[in-house]
Amino acid sequence: MLPGETAPAPSYMAALTVVVDDIGRARILVEEAGTETRTTGTGFFVSGRDACGCGLFFSAAR
Repeated sequence: MLPGETAPAPSYMAALTVVVDDIGRARILVEEAGTETRTTGTGFFVSGRDACGCGLFFSAAR
């Protein structure tokens, strides 16, 4: 279980990682759309409450 997240069902896709070329631009785009983000060690996170039940980790392409 992800901290601060609730399980909508006993079995579900809890989270996935979206790899982007420009992490700063991606975060600005998400936040300008009115979605809250949280900083992670490799980018940022969008709560499943804001992403149809599935937490989204955004990380920069290497």
